[in-house]
Amino acid sequence: QIGALFNFVGTINAGVGKYCDAEPGSGTRVFTTNAVSAVKLTDLILPGMVKADKGLIVHCSSGAGERRLRSLR
Repeated sequence: QIGALFNFVGTINAGVGKYCDAEPGSGTRVFTTNAVSAVKLTDLILPGMVKADKGLIVHCSSGAGERRLRSLR
């Protein structure tokens, strides 16, 4: 039984000034790491917490989630 999940995973395309200059597929890797992993972890852990009627899940993003892209072109 898992009583708490603390998810602190996060990544960005370091050193990339413009989205179009990023390595192909890197946007998908960043999204998968930052968003999909949180959903998958919750899917795995939450049913047991609901059954036990207790538990805590905390997803914490990095500051990269608050940065806007300088340019999409």
